[in-house]
Amino acid sequence: MKLKKFKEIDHKKRSVIIFTIICILLISGVFLYRTFAIFETNDKFNLIEGNVGSIGDITFSIYIDNELVKDVPEKGTGKVFDSYHSYCENGSIISWNEHSWEANIKNLSNTKTKCHLKFISGYEESTLNGAIPYLGNGKLTPITIENNGIVHKADLTKPWYSYENKQWANAVILKENSYELLNANGKIYGEPIMEENSLHLDGVDDYVDLGLKNYDFKDQITMVIKFKLNDLSKFQSIFGNWEGAGGGIEFANVTNKIQADFYIGGQYRLIDVPYDDTTNYHTVVLRYNGQKIEAWLDNQKFSNDYEISGNVVISQNTPITIGTNPGPGSKYDAYNNVNVKQAAIFNRALSDEEVACITNENLKITNSTALLRYVDFTKKEYTENEVIPEDNIESYFVWIPKYKYQLFSENPNSYSGTSNLGAITDTTQRTELNNQKEIPIQFETNDVTVSNGNVKNT
Repeated sequence: MKLKKFKEIDHKKRSVIIFTIICILLISGVFLYRTFAIFETNDKFNLIEGNVGSIGDITFSIYIDNELVKDVPEKGTGKVFDSYHSYCENGSIISWNEHSWEANIKNLSNTKTKCHLKFISGYEESTLNGAIPYLGNGKLTPITIENNGIVHKADLTKPWYSYENKQWANAVILKENSYELLNANGKIYGEPIMEENSLHLDGVDDYVDLGLKNYDFKDQITMVIKFKLNDLSKFQSIFGNWEGAGGGIEFANVTNKIQADFYIGGQYRLIDVPYDDTTNYHTVVLRYNGQKIEAWLDNQKFSNDYEISGNVVISQNTPITIGTNPGPGSKYDAYNNVNVKQAAIFNRALSDEEVACITNENLKITNSTALLRYVDFTKKEYTENEVIPEDNIESYFVWIPKYKYQLFSENPNSYSGTSNLGAITDTTQRTELNNQKEIPIQFETNDVTVSNGNVKNT
């Protein structure tokens, strides 16, 4: 009996030993398969946010503002991956996916290495200038903003933004033209129609309100409009305000002439410009420099010989308009059947050189000094340094490489709104990675402790 019991015990021991060996082999197989999957079938893995220390043969150290920390900062907390100072010691390439908030490491090898992930708070001047902005899906337009709020398309060959000076925006998303925001702000009356590259006013009750009630221009003003008249059978007010004073650009059907005038020194001072075209677009410029009124039809100049003096004052009751003659209350008349491309008002006399540039093709304004209003109903691509009308701007952003911080949208005149932080990722890089058929493998581990300020693997 004792022998039999001994044999039974020996048989049980052997079973335990065999079971243990099988478990060890299974665990080893899983480990080897996992290692092979990481280092042989893929040259990239993604490190998702969470506690990290070491994974496989890669050890990580994480820094926020040069301070060693335990965790990757959470997305949306204002921390930015510092690609200039993050690196892996064995030469593997490390980058950060701002969209999925993951570290991407390429060119892994089987050798042990340490990777340093560094994040910073806020943004340094060196990251804003000297870099070609990545503007996401191409909708963001880099800009500069003058102290008076005038927006220019930025010239990226020059320093175009100073975070140190706390300039509040450096990129915008543009509407196709000025119509949508003017209409949203109650500045479009009647039911004008946006056509391919112009706004069509019907000559019945359509007009555009450009404001500037009771504005004192003193003795300096320039008005510019690019338009096409569709009807020459009646008197029409194209662009201006004649309520009690003021002036502007009209069409007189009796004489078939454009009348360009300002009320100065107790009377309207008039320049007649021959006009009989309903097919083509033309630019009319009306300028007063304190001594003389002059007008241009395209590049042809018209003026009177006599000198005058005095100020131009717009009525306190009504605005400057496109498409009608504003009168007291709702008594507007002389509605204009016209297609309008662009219009602008300056509180200064433009130079002859500026007028020549403006009357060449579509309006192109680069010198915004004393520019009061500018609307553009064309689908225009703005060039470097060119003024962008405020009613063409949908949203303002502070652009920082691979980031955009939205200040507000839809109403640029309010200078208020909800602030949101969003990330934009480099789609070119992602496309390149996809072409390499890199399939990310995600890891999540909690085997990290912090001791004396150091991250260690437990």
